[in-house]
Amino acid sequence: MRPRLALAVASIGLCIGVPALAASQPAIEYRQYLMKTLEAQFQAITLIYIGGAPAENLHSHLTAALLTARMLPAAFEPRAPGGASQPQIWTKWDDYARHMREFEARIAIALEASKDGTPPQDVLFHIDAISCRECHDRYRRH
Repeated sequence: MRPRLALAVASIGLCIGVPALAASQPAIEYRQYLMKTLEAQFQAITLIYIGGAPAENLHSHLTAALLTARMLPAAFEPRAPGGASQPQIWTKWDDYARHMREFEARIAIALEASKDGTPPQDVLFHIDAISCRECHDRYRRH
């Protein structure tokens, strides 16, 4: 009977102490997967830009990037600190959300420009790498 009691007490301790950590870990992992997806799309777009990948795929990569960018704000709403995220994402939420809306808008403009087969060099000037760096400097741990 004592082993059962010890198991019950240990189970209760886990139920009381772990939920906050357990609840935040999936949220952290989810947003990390989204950010990795976005990074992969822009790595592919960079290869297209320098001529190392087929230009006809630019529109598809921009579509994937836009869909991913649109998911990001909701991925941060659980306010689960951790991962590479700085606490300022939540303490300066309005600023972070504004940066994300601007980023999304730039991708949408580039996506629209890519519909008619416009060369990648003429499409991608809509996406400002400086704004990416600015947001990462403010809101991401390096």
